[in-house]
Amino acid sequence: MVTVPPGAEEGLVLRIPGRGSASQEPGGIPGDLLVLVRTAPDPRFVRDGADLWREETIPLTDAVLGASREVPTPWPPYHRHHPRWNST
Repeated sequence: MVTVPPGAEEGLVLRIPGRGSASQEPGGIPGDLLVLVRTAPDPRFVRDGADLWREETIPLTDAVLGASREVPTPWPPYHRHHPRWNST
């Protein structure tokens, strides 16, 4: 299993020591495995470096009176409560 660090950018090369091809020499150690990270676009987000952005419009009544909404993420959705009279 290869663990890719959060925020890994397109083109990052991960080196996994000793997990590559077998050695050409008898009894030699295997080489390193090089993993090239490729990212797939997600129409829900815009990527800016290691950050993901998403813009949403909320109804004025939710901004004034407060509301809870489900915010999509790459993982399970996050439930965000907008307090009354808040612009964030």
